[in-house]
Amino acid sequence: MCARWGNDKYDYNKMVPLVQEYCVEREIAVPRWRDAHEEELIAFHANVLRAIRRLGFEVAEEDRQEVAREVAKRIIGLGVLQPFLEEEGVEEIIVRDGFVQTEREGQIFDEGPLAPDEYFYRLARRIADLEGEELSAEKPQIKVGLPDGSRFTATIPPMSRRGTAINIRRFALKRFTFDDLLERGSVDEETVEFLKEVAASMDVSVVFSGKPAAGKTTWLNAFSRFLPKRAQVSCIETFQELQLQVPHVHHLVVEEDPRIMGEAINTTILRMRPDVLVIGEVVSREAVEYIMALNLGIVTHTT
Repeated sequence: MCARWGNDKYDYNKMVPLVQEYCVEREIAVPRWRDAHEEELIAFHANVLRAIRRLGFEVAEEDRQEVAREVAKRIIGLGVLQPFLEEEGVEEIIVRDGFVQTEREGQIFDEGPLAPDEYFYRLARRIADLEGEELSAEKPQIKVGLPDGSRFTATIPPMSRRGTAINIRRFALKRFTFDDLLERGSVDEETVEFLKEVAASMDVSVVFSGKPAAGKTTWLNAFSRFLPKRAQVSCIETFQELQLQVPHVHHLVVEEDPRIMGEAINTTILRMRPDVLVIGEVVSREAVEYIMALNLGIVTHTT
């Protein structure tokens, strides 16, 4: 499934990597995506415009400014992957050894070999640098947040045996409700009514389980809408994905370290007196603190 973006007279998938290479060879600084100054953006746009001319791309005079803006935007962002990050309906972007796929409504679509593996290796290294992380042979895996809230995960050789592997999980801007899930056929009315009663009672803890990308977080978000408005709710996760639909949430995002997560849960339980504790995901040693919360009689929901 191939989509077209911007001015569709031009092959941006070919243009962007070559302009990026031009910038690298000439040590042209690419503006940072979080705190770039206006003058930096203007200067970079001018350099991109110059690169398009010097590399001999056939761009009509009346289109050059628009094309340069689009190429600059992609280079500052995720390069050839940037359009997928902006396309409505894309839930995940997957790269394996230069081949790109996307997930939409639970289905995987092939987008094709959009650039060589070396390009995605450099992209992953750049993202790590922008977010203050190390990505190297000694530390070949990262998970960082992008400016729009999406989750960027990358693995490089030697850990990844077949080139650079990238997964970008899109941050859902829309807060799905059970009405949305009913409309999509993801749940039946009997289950919704049961979960409404469970949430409102504040007597039962719930674990939403399933395979990766099954929609566990979506269900937990929708479920939270029916927690009593008077409830003191504390939420702890290692990566911000939850969008709890209750007012005045005590929301913590902590480092992905079992010790730090454990300390955060302990402090929240003992000092913040939550009626309901929500843990974003139980995958490791935080299971001990989860069980401790249950033993102390605190209603705790998680995935």
